[in-house]
Amino acid sequence: MEVDERMDAIISIDTTKGNRIINCNAFAISPTVLQGCILPVSPDLMDVMMCTTGKMPQVFALSQQDITPYGNDLYHLNSILQPAIATDAPVVGVAITTEQMVAGCATGATHGVDVEEAARFTIEVAKVFGAKKCSFYDAEQFHHLVELYGAMAQFQTMRGKVATHDRRGFVAASGWGRPTHEGRGSHDWAVPARGHDGRPQEQAHPAARAGRVRCP
Repeated sequence: MEVDERMDAIISIDTTKGNRIINCNAFAISPTVLQGCILPVSPDLMDVMMCTTGKMPQVFALSQQDITPYGNDLYHLNSILQPAIATDAPVVGVAITTEQMVAGCATGATHGVDVEEAARFTIEVAKVFGAKKCSFYDAEQFHHLVELYGAMAQFQTMRGKVATHDRRGFVAASGWGRPTHEGRGSHDWAVPARGHDGRPQEQAHPAARAGRVRCP
């Protein structure tokens, strides 16, 4: 998983059809995921979705397991929220969906109208976010959540310890707390980061942020 550190927010688009969680031919958005927390669905994103589709917004459910790294032997809906393990920026999944369970990679399974709607939604979000007219989450509420219950960044890691990611595809744990750039090279352990198929995959450095959302 590779994430550009300059990202202030991320939309992750993926076909999400082989499940019974989402039951519509269209696309659906996820709640916002930020630093190991599943936050409320963004009202701003729902507004953009209603504008671009002319329909009520579709939102798909997430479990805590869905926002943990692949390869930890836990069930995942799919890899749509995997970018959230490699960044401190807010991440929202945009799932291209079907009413029935079908293989998203199957020949003929792609519906052009659904892909176009998802792409148009993403463009519109970029426009209003860049104009500072859209937020992925309520920063005040998020900071209060962390004040009350502590950081949840351990869910971004394989073993419940906060990690930093180097360019060789290794995850290095540095104990409990929040992922930072400080302390790189003096970690408790380092193991190859692997995908669901067991093969190493690249990991990106988490962005050094403080839960902020800003225009580039």
